[in-house]
Amino acid sequence: MKWSDTTAKLDEALAKAQSGMQPAVKSARGHNYSYASLNEVMDSAMDCLTSAGCSLTQGIDWIDGSMVVHTRIACSGEYLITYFPISADNRKSMNAMQAMGSASTYGRRYAIQCALGIAPITEEEAARLNLSASDDDGVRSGDTVCLLYTSPSPRDRTRSR
Repeated sequence: MKWSDTTAKLDEALAKAQSGMQPAVKSARGHNYSYASLNEVMDSAMDCLTSAGCSLTQGIDWIDGSMVVHTRIACSGEYLITYFPISADNRKSMNAMQAMGSASTYGRRYAIQCALGIAPITEEEAARLNLSASDDDGVRSGDTVCLLYTSPSPRDRTRSR
């Protein structure tokens, strides 16, 4: 994880954004389990981030021969960058590009959840919180669920995460 030299404005904006974020609902199904799709995770985050003046970008890098999703959150000239390693296993049912697309989607989803503290919840938990999921638009607001962002102290920035 990397940070800009200062993060006070970013910290304040992320706290504002997270106060309005909804959890991502695990409404997608596959491989005998449910999960929050990339669309649901993005829907959980983007309106709140942009309302707080933050941007979120993601891309794929190669670091030391490994494929890595990098996620950058920025506001007022300050930034936070996270790295999430991914592996594109070439399964018999997928060609190489499909495997890479699947791995990058998986990595992007978990990188956003990790960077923003978004905890996916089951559809049953969403119903108890008066949230709903739709296949096309993700989470719709009901009760506000606040997620907390904690910035490490400057001395912690050099430690590996």
